[in-house]
Amino acid sequence: MKYNDKRVFMTVLTNDKYIPGVKALKRSLKLVRSKHDLVILVPQSMEISLRSKLKRNRILDKHCKMVVKKDVIVEYPKEIHFKDHYWFNTFFKLSVASCEEFDKILLLDSDMLITNNIDHLFEKPDYSAVVAGHCAVPEWVKLNSGLMVIEPRIKLYNTLMDSIKPAMYRRFNEGYNIGDQDVFQEAYKDWEKHEELQLPERYNCFFSDVRVLVNKEGINFKDISVIHFIGENKPWSNGCFTKKNIRQCLSFLRHGKFYELKILVKYLLLAAM
Repeated sequence: MKYNDKRVFMTVLTNDKYIPGVKALKRSLKLVRSKHDLVILVPQSMEISLRSKLKRNRILDKHCKMVVKKDVIVEYPKEIHFKDHYWFNTFFKLSVASCEEFDKILLLDSDMLITNNIDHLFEKPDYSAVVAGHCAVPEWVKLNSGLMVIEPRIKLYNTLMDSIKPAMYRRFNEGYNIGDQDVFQEAYKDWEKHEELQLPERYNCFFSDVRVLVNKEGINFKDISVIHFIGENKPWSNGCFTKKNIRQCLSFLRHGKFYELKILVKYLLLAAM
């Protein structure tokens, strides 16, 4: 298939649980008047199911297409046993590097809200990313794969595939679980030494850190361009306007956290509409 837009936003979808997030991501990109299309990358084994559900939710259109790639199947060494399997299916995210039908990709997690136009990030060099959470945990210096600039090529894809097992051993020996982010880090071990690849944290700010970032960097809330709703339980996981979310909104209101209240309500509306 040919694509008119060779520079695209891309998000990865491996199950229908994240469809509300994809919906909110697409709509937030439209609200900030992005000039680039959104592409949804899905594994071959889920193509029929996800295509049907994306169409049902009116997400697919001329500016939002679906790209299908082969599933990434990973064999775990017998001596390695991870406690939590939550991140294992994120290895498919590495397939973004194989999407050579595009010149440049701005990879976005499907649990992100775009609050300002970020089209200018396409001018950033390959492998540009954010040290997300650094404002709250200064010792964090490695990239977060939630937002990355990728120039897809098979050589990079092969490098990422070859980095999976070394990343497994490293994370297992450190006593942690593993996901795609650890593989991106393993493939570019000295990334933190390249300042030209490090984007400001306002392009990937954890929702829980917005106030920390504003206070630490002396910026305005409106300067935060991408808000990341990390964690296994998303605001829309069990429905958008649940008692839990309503209590959270009331808590923000009671404590004068009006920005957090505004962002959460906006996100829920975009995910639910």
